[in-house]
Amino acid sequence: TGTPAYMAPEQARGEKPTPLSDVYSLGVTLLALLTGAHPFSPTRRAVDPASDVIEQVREGPPALARAVAIDTTLGAICRRATMADPDDRYVSAAAMGDDLRAWLGHHPTAARAPGAAGQAALWCRRHALPTGIAAAGVVAISVLGVRYVLVVQAERDRAVAAEMAAADALGVSSAVNAYMKAVIGAANPREHGKEVTVAEALAFAEERIGLDLVGQPRVEAGVRGMIGSTYLGLGRLAEAERQLTLALELAEEHFGAGMPETLDLLHSLATLRQDQGDLTAGERLLERVIDERLESLGPDHELTLRAQTDLGRLFVKLERFEEAEAVLTDVVAHLQHARGNDEPDALIARKDLATVALLTGRVDLAERELRQVLGAQERTLGQEHPDTLVTLSDLASVLRRGDASQQAEAIELFKAALAGFAARQEPGHMDRVIVAFNLANALRKAGRPAEALGYARTALEEGELGLGSEHYITLLSRAQVGGLLAETGDVVHGREALVEARERIVEVFGEDHNYVKYVDLQLDQLDQNESSGPDEP
Repeated sequence: TGTPAYMAPEQARGEKPTPLSDVYSLGVTLLALLTGAHPFSPTRRAVDPASDVIEQVREGPPALARAVAIDTTLGAICRRATMADPDDRYVSAAAMGDDLRAWLGHHPTAARAPGAAGQAALWCRRHALPTGIAAAGVVAISVLGVRYVLVVQAERDRAVAAEMAAADALGVSSAVNAYMKAVIGAANPREHGKEVTVAEALAFAEERIGLDLVGQPRVEAGVRGMIGSTYLGLGRLAEAERQLTLALELAEEHFGAGMPETLDLLHSLATLRQDQGDLTAGERLLERVIDERLESLGPDHELTLRAQTDLGRLFVKLERFEEAEAVLTDVVAHLQHARGNDEPDALIARKDLATVALLTGRVDLAERELRQVLGAQERTLGQEHPDTLVTLSDLASVLRRGDASQQAEAIELFKAALAGFAARQEPGHMDRVIVAFNLANALRKAGRPAEALGYARTALEEGELGLGSEHYITLLSRAQVGGLLAETGDVVHGREALVEARERIVEVFGEDHNYVKYVDLQLDQLDQNESSGPDEP
């Protein structure tokens, strides 16, 4: 029978359900979770609401109008799963799960042809944070990636059980997909009477793993890796570390050190280490991944190029700019040769090279390249795409170094980027923290310290929420708040915040790090202001 709004059209017509009916139900459930609305609702004047919904289901698939803000590939997956003609849908729930896993694993999907513009949304993007204090503030971050995908409800226990049995016969990948559909489906909001967040669904899945996957270590490795990658995309670093570490241990034991599953997990862990500020560990893991992929996949494979791009960004953070430029230039050449100048991956790599130009003093080149990349991304991806927002923020970081008119433009671009990220991400996500931090710096330089203080406090509060009080971005935000408090007249609390930030940064990075210099500059300025005393009348 089923809930009317989640029935397949053939069921609504009274026909016998098939596995393709279950595919439809999974698709409309994913669509509902992505949009926050039921796929069909009774009209206001309906005498019999259930019959009214059933009639709507018979007439055609659910409208995707509400889904305009979600990832393009996810929309395509929903559309294929909910086609009116069963023969046009995925051939099975496992096949739909394969597409979801492909999206999560940064691979092309059957729902969208490889090379389409939206394929760039298949993996998290990175961008730099210039703080304006030497080259100290270069921070790579993850943007919106796998925020909603895993919350897919299994429409019937019978269908889930059948899919699990089939998946076990087909192999580990299908078993992982089937398990995630079955377990996270238990967080169905229709059963619990409330909307279920992705984090709640993941926590539920974590609780079930140890009970359900005894004796299936390879499936467990895949499930934990998928959950860990999703936590990483959400900016939940502690949870991501727990799951990715466990997954890697299982993968190394049961797949092997150089196998693709193990290398994917190592790559995710490398990203995590960078987000945590452990750049040495991130570099070591990335170099291992690159060596293995060069040997097994070759220099032109997308996974090899992706790891090399991440290594280039890591070199930027380590202020090894010549190495960064060499690596990224090679990546751009490979991507442009294989896919064209405006292919999303090539645009991202060009943006990274612009960051190197900026940090090595070639400001005009950086601005020109970022404007070109931004224009191409707006044409191919749209203004609200995460990649576009990242470039928008990076262009603002360049402009804030210029004259008054450029600084004013930078402030507006930062605000636009922050609004875009806030619409897509939960409070505490690293992207939101960094853009708020940069916006506060721009306002401060423009002589608007009171306004800057509000955004600096936002960066600090969200940094503590999502990253933790000891994360370097949070510590820089604390120092920024301290400096702005002093500038706006609260010298006592300003000094306290600066001293506290300095002590913690020294503990983490050592006395000679540029982050310490960033704090010391503000303390020195504070000391000078106090020693000079008030102006004479």
